[in-house]
Amino acid sequence: KAIYVSGIEQGSTQSPYIKKSYDGTTAISKSYFCLKKVVYSGIVAGDTLGLDFSGVLEDKNAGEGKTATLVDLALTGDDAGNYYLPDEGQQTTVTGLIVEKRYLGAYAQAYGNAYYNNGGGVKEYNGTNQYILYASEFKVLGWLGGQDPIAGEDVSLDYIVNTVDNKNVGDKTMYYTHLTFYLKGADAANYTCGSNQYGFTSSFSFTVVAKPLTLTGVEVNDKTYDGTTTATFDLSGAVLSGVIAGDNVAYSVAGYFADRNVGNGKAVTCTPTLSGTDAGNYTVTLTQTNLSASIFPRPITVTAEDKTITYGDSPAELTYTMEGTLAEGDNVSDVFSLAKAGNASAGEYNITVELCGNDNYDVTCTNATYTINQKELTVTGIKGVNKTYDGTTDVQFDYDDMQVVGVIEGDEVEISVRGYFINGDVGNHKSIPIWNFTFGGRDGSNYTVGDMSDFFTYADITPAPIVVSGIQGVDRDYDGTTQASFDYSEVILDGYIAGDDLSVVAQGAFADKNAGEDKSVTITSLTLQGDDAGNYELDVDNIQNT
Repeated sequence: KAIYVSGIEQGSTQSPYIKKSYDGTTAISKSYFCLKKVVYSGIVAGDTLGLDFSGVLEDKNAGEGKTATLVDLALTGDDAGNYYLPDEGQQTTVTGLIVEKRYLGAYAQAYGNAYYNNGGGVKEYNGTNQYILYASEFKVLGWLGGQDPIAGEDVSLDYIVNTVDNKNVGDKTMYYTHLTFYLKGADAANYTCGSNQYGFTSSFSFTVVAKPLTLTGVEVNDKTYDGTTTATFDLSGAVLSGVIAGDNVAYSVAGYFADRNVGNGKAVTCTPTLSGTDAGNYTVTLTQTNLSASIFPRPITVTAEDKTITYGDSPAELTYTMEGTLAEGDNVSDVFSLAKAGNASAGEYNITVELCGNDNYDVTCTNATYTINQKELTVTGIKGVNKTYDGTTDVQFDYDDMQVVGVIEGDEVEISVRGYFINGDVGNHKSIPIWNFTFGGRDGSNYTVGDMSDFFTYADITPAPIVVSGIQGVDRDYDGTTQASFDYSEVILDGYIAGDDLSVVAQGAFADKNAGEDKSVTITSLTLQGDDAGNYELDVDNIQNT
């Protein structure tokens, strides 16, 4: 009789949960299925039947929800001979099967660099406390007996992820309990791997080294000469590349010009430095080469100060004022000096600011004047010379008793003066203001005197003698007296100074009162008249008669 079988299920429907372990084949035995709900359609009541079969998985790989095709179905049991299984109408597949990954037991030994291949055991900082050690790094690595891959399968150890106590660079100790093994190969997905000590020490070590960063976009600032090689930088366009997200890392740069002197396009060496709580986990390299900038001259303005001394004094110290400052460590003598032209004689001389050829400074100069004033002398004893009235205020001087105080020893000085009577009229002890001193001799130009209003001397002007001639008596009629009158039309005043207001009046008498011709007239007196009469005196010894 025909029997139709159904109700075969995957093994997870029974307890304990039955799963196939990956074996590299598609075969799956009856033991991985659940037959509790099998239905034998067409069985006679009271008969006993069983079922034998096997399965073929859709592929060999580990996974869940897999489908198996049922093959080699056969009835079993006491009554199996009374039935048969038609080819059509039978349950042919079961779904939901699970193929577990095959467990591999791996071991690795690494305790110190002696157990690593060349270059192994050193890891670049990655910002976490987990680091990968690749299988190629280990000298001792393998599978435990009975826990190895299926022969011919493409599977091998790829790397180990280990967890350490902190993320920072340094020597690390790892424990097997902190390791996760990862596989590679076409069949790796069908395996899972655990770690085993396999008789080795329970820990091994490796080293985490700093992660290299690159810094770009650094610009060097030009600067004004300051006496140092220190450079400053513009970091507005700088980029620090390679920092792991979340790490606290900052940077700064320091650098130096090749030398401290002024110049264009000078080479600059730049050294970047990291800071921040995670800075120790990184190194940094500036990728830019041939950095350069210019050092410009330092501007200063030097103004020499005017100086004034008196001839014979000690020389004045030359001084200056300066706007701006010299760079620290530089000396004025390296930049400029002051110089006075000329000699020690009285006069005005230039004080010049002379540059020392120091190209590190841009110096604006203002010169000054060094004045040596003439030395004032005290002069006494100059006397005016008495003179006879000559209609002028001119005067001559007598230097015989002159005394001069203040001439520096060794100097040669000759003194002469000019002056005048206050007026030219006759008088005694007349005041003579001295209005000009002339200093001659080799060193005379270095001297002067004080306020000229203080210089006076005195002298006399005596009257000029006048000799009168040319007075003519005037004819008259007899009047019984000897009185005579005179005609001055041809008078001559010998000694008269042109321009003076001067005339003469005579008094005289005929020899007798009688009438007569060519009578002798005696001039008994002459009197000078006019505004200037007081400046003359008559020569009484030469009074004429007419």
